[in-house]
Formats: sequence, C-alpha cells, structure tokens
Amino acid sequence: MKLSREVRLGIFAVGALALFYFGITYLKGTKVLGSPYRLYTEYDDLQGLIKGNPIMINGLKVGQVGKLELNMGKGNVRALLEFDNALQIPNGSEAMIYSSDLLGSKAIEILYDSTQTTYLVDGDYLTGVIDTSFLDKASALVPEGTKIFIELGNLARELNGIASGLKQIINDPKGRSSINNTLDALEQSAQNVSSITSKMDSTTSVFNVIAKDSRDIISNVKDKNEEVTSIISNIKVTTDSLRGASGEIKQLMTDASSAVGSFENLVSKMDTTTSTMGMLFNDRQLYDSITATSANVNALLREVNENPQRFFDDLKIYLFERKPPKDKTQKVQAERE
Repeated sequence: MKLSREVRLGIFAVGALALFYFGITYLKGTKVLGSPYRLYTEYDDLQGLIKGNPIMINGLKVGQVGKLELNMGKGNVRALLEFDNALQIPNGSEAMIYSSDLLGSKAIEILYDSTQTTYLVDGDYLTGVIDTSFLDKASALVPEGTKIFIELGNLARELNGIASGLKQIINDPKGRSSINNTLDALEQSAQNVSSITSKMDSTTSVFNVIAKDSRDIISNVKDKNEEVTSIISNIKVTTDSLRGASGEIKQLMTDASSAVGSFENLVSKMDTTTSTMGMLFNDRQLYDSITATSANVNALLREVNENPQRFFDDLKIYLFERKPPKDKTQKVQAERE
C-alpha cells in the first residue's frame, strides 16, 4: 500500500514535533517517560527554585525538581522531587536549596541522615531547608556595610573637629601653657607611680621573707609530725579515760550532794528543841544544871587534893575491912537518933 504524499508529510511533521518536544524536555532536565521514584518536600520560600532544577547527592545529579504547587492552607509551596532511579534515602534526611553557581542558579542537595536504618518509600516527604550561600550573605551584608561607612564618615567628621580644636589650643599661648601644666602633672604622677612601685617591690621582698619563714615552720611541723601524732593520741586516750570516769564522777557528785543534804538536816535538827542535840544546844536549864554539876565536881576535886587522907582512909576501910570506922558509925547513929 503506497502512502500518499500528504500522509507521509503528516507523519514526518508529527515525528518532528515529538522529537522537538522530547529534545526540549531533555534539555530542561525533565525525565521524559516519568520517574520511578518520587518524593515531596515543602518550603516557606523557594529562593528562586524552579521546575527542572537539578537534585544533587554528593555532587552527582540524581534527579530534577518537578511540579511546584502553592499550598494556601499551610502558606507554603510543595515541590515534587523526581529521581532518575530508585534510591535508598534514609528517614530524617533533608532537601536543602542552595546556589549551585555564581549566577545564583538554584539546586537541591539531599542531606543524608546516616544514623537511620529505615528508608523513604515512593511518595514520602523530606524536610525542606534553605542554605544561605556566600553571595546571599554578601548581599545581606550590604546594608550593614553601608551603615558602617556612614558611621565611619561621622567619626571622621568628629575627628576633624577634635583636630581643629587641638590646633587652636596649640596656637593659643594660654592653651600651650595648660598643656605644659598637664604634662608636668602627668610627669609628677609618673614619679609617684614609680615611688609606689618601689615601695611595692620592698613590700614584696618582705612578703618573700615571710613566705620563706612560713615554709620553714611548715617543714618543722612536718618533721615533728610523729610527736604531734603521739600528743594527739595521748590526748585522745585521756579524753577516753575522762569519758569512762564520767560515771564515777557523777556518782561522787551525787554522794556529795546527799552528804550535804544530811548535814543540812542535822543542822536543822540541832536548831530545834525537839531533838536530843537540839535540846542539848538550846535548853538553858540543862546548860545551867551541867554548869552547876561541873562546879560541884571541881569543888570535890579540890577537897580531894586538899584532904586526900580523909577520903583514902574511908576507901581503904571500905574496900578491905568491909566495915566503917567506929567514930563514923557512931556519928551515923547519932545522926539517925
């Protein structure tokens, strides 16, 4: 069957259009026959990212950006990431927008999370982040640089004013005199500082001597460490002995308190007229009787001393003869009659 010229021309036109379409799609970086592995991510600001921008992993292009959709509910943009081949991207990985060249072209870098052991499947979401490139940082610093230049200009004007004022002061005789006086005062202050420094040096030498003496004392204490330890041990033994004797001391104090109470009871009884001792100390009649008896005993002793023969003769007769003398018997009988 022979095709007409018109049919052949149509087939050639369709083939040319298809080839043109596939060529344009290829040049744009879009996969012609669809992607076997697709992921999604979301950004608050695309930073100039467009459809067809490459997706990179460690500097290797593994896919391209697909459809970009505005999500009015969340107020962000959802981006479709189409990969050339099925990959194992760990959970927790990030899709970072960055500038791929000096002209500001954008691309997406997949940042792996190597700590994860599970992987994303087709249709899952990646966390979208944005990297600030050097040019972006520089452009952000332009306003700050402008402010710095403005401040430098203001500072230069102020320095010029200060320089003019100094020039006027130097040209004025009174100003030069004030400057000379100020310099003299500064020189005097420097001399005072030098004097204080020398005094501090001497004080430092004194402190050094004190430190040396302190080291010697510490050395002596270290040498006497055994003796100090022995003294501390003796003090500890004495303290333990005192602690052990505290019970006996307490008992002794209790006994002494009891004895004082008994003595006070005795004194109180002696101060009354109801007890024997109280009657002996407080009865006046008993005192007078005892005094009279003492006087009689003294008189008897004087009589014995003056006439001992009288008493000893009667005693001898009474002890050995068992009968009184005749004159005494007669006297007794006479007294009876």
